[in-house]
Amino acid sequence: MADFYVKQHDLLPTLTGVLQNIDLSAVDLTGATVGLEMVEMATGIMTALPAAIIDDPTLGQVAHVWVTGETDTGGAYFYRWVVTWPGPSGPERFPNDTRGLVLSITS
Repeated sequence: MADFYVKQHDLLPTLTGVLQNIDLSAVDLTGATVGLEMVEMATGIMTALPAAIIDDPTLGQVAHVWVTGETDTGGAYFYRWVVTWPGPSGPERFPNDTRGLVLSITS
């Protein structure tokens, strides 16, 4: 079962999430940038897409607005949010497990 579904070629619904710390509090994204990684399960091909912080960065809310072409290839994908923190600390992925969440682009 997927965590998120979108129909092939559709641009809605927008993919959204709330990033959480281990204690389930919202991740404070102040000063950070956010991206989205999608890995096609059948091929292992990874695609990096832009994402955005929604409104107040202290709430941990993120979103990716689909653009034409991004939902053209149906199938199952692992996805995770990639947060790039200011300074030398580098990126951090949410969730940080080996797979990520599951996205299904259905025909």
